[in-house]
Amino acid sequence: MCRLCISFVCFILLAGVVLRFVEKEEIPEEKRRREAGWLYNKYDEKDVNNFGRNVNLIIEKNRQRNKSDLKYILHWSDHWNLGGNFTTFSSVQFGWKLNYFVESKEYDIGFGREPFYANACPETRCYITDDRELVPVEDFAAIVFFHRSLAPGDVPQLRSPNQRYVYYMDESPNHSHLNKLPLSAMGGFYNWTMTYTTQSDLFKPYGWIVKVQEHPTGEALEEYIKNFGQKNSHLAQGKTGTAAWLVSNHNSASGREAYVKDLEQYIDVDVIGQFSVLQCNKDPELCAIEIEAKYKFYMALENSICDDYVTEKFFRTMRYNIIPVTANGANMSSLAPPHSYIDALAFKGPKELSDHMKKVGSDPALYASYFWWKDFYQVRTSREDISQVHCDLCSMLHNNPSKKVYDDLDTWWNLENGNCRTMNGTSIPHQVSTSNAPSQLYTYFVYHFLMCFYLLL
Repeated sequence: MCRLCISFVCFILLAGVVLRFVEKEEIPEEKRRREAGWLYNKYDEKDVNNFGRNVNLIIEKNRQRNKSDLKYILHWSDHWNLGGNFTTFSSVQFGWKLNYFVESKEYDIGFGREPFYANACPETRCYITDDRELVPVEDFAAIVFFHRSLAPGDVPQLRSPNQRYVYYMDESPNHSHLNKLPLSAMGGFYNWTMTYTTQSDLFKPYGWIVKVQEHPTGEALEEYIKNFGQKNSHLAQGKTGTAAWLVSNHNSASGREAYVKDLEQYIDVDVIGQFSVLQCNKDPELCAIEIEAKYKFYMALENSICDDYVTEKFFRTMRYNIIPVTANGANMSSLAPPHSYIDALAFKGPKELSDHMKKVGSDPALYASYFWWKDFYQVRTSREDISQVHCDLCSMLHNNPSKKVYDDLDTWWNLENGNCRTMNGTSIPHQVSTSNAPSQLYTYFVYHFLMCFYLLL
């Protein structure tokens, strides 16, 4: 009997230890949510959404829980290309990644209704699925197509007048030739667009830089920036390298490879990564720390210079104390704080850019002044930040009854909102899909087979 009592007491004590351990394990998740943008208190009835463009957006914690008028959203086609978020010797934190052939229909948010709560959407009366038979196909309020993988013949056979077909694309028009279905064949098919361009019905950028606190302006700001640099000149200490560029695509439409080659005549640029002598730590965080500690500049050059196209290369670099040297098609003055980056396209050529980089890199106070903004702005690149576009989609389905059809999406995407060019300003011709999917897949698989073999060496 005594042994039974002792065993029971031991079991109770052990259970208490386990429960305490589980409770402690919940703390990092709450911390992560808070750091990602939640002002979270499990005893409150409200949350505050600080994701994406939102600043202190107050929402009811259990908003619309009892509502039954759900809008069903179908994710139709796989999100795939040379895309993915698997890292090897490159850092996802900086947006440096080795891309793998992957397929997914989660579209950065997931399935069901709970993602609308998890991502702090004000409107939650939506349900996402990839099950084409969950309801009759014509009853889905919206069907989202990642157009790159939409195959000929693989389209809904029935469609109701009130449905919204959404064109989803996160690559630039320079890659339109990879589409299985050319956009020229899609006249009158799509109602809304979900892309990185600001002209989209649903704006889905690769990141946000959001002002969260007011700062001086005009001459007062110039003085503040100057004083900040003088007080924080230590930020330049220990950086023995000039510029780093971690790259996997050595045949880009923007011509960045030739530009960097010319730049190397005047300034040191360490090319790191795939097929390069220099490698980065395989751990993403350690890779980021290594780059930040050694180099003063990071070459955040896009593979495509198209209107509004700026990827995680820029946004994630802004998280660290390293100055991004940019080349993209965005309006940088509206995208990022002033004096926080160096725009390569603002200079006549590589020589002029190198002169400016030398000037900044040789003056510790001037170098440090480029980080003045970090107390006033937040860089937002989390999954919750990117998922805010799905909040917008759900809200539009409930509140936007207007009917819209893209009769010529090919022109809208490739010409009106493409305007692609090289780093020297030469226009790039409209890329037409060859619909040569089998040969493209063959190339992809051969490429990734070689990459896997390379990593095993």
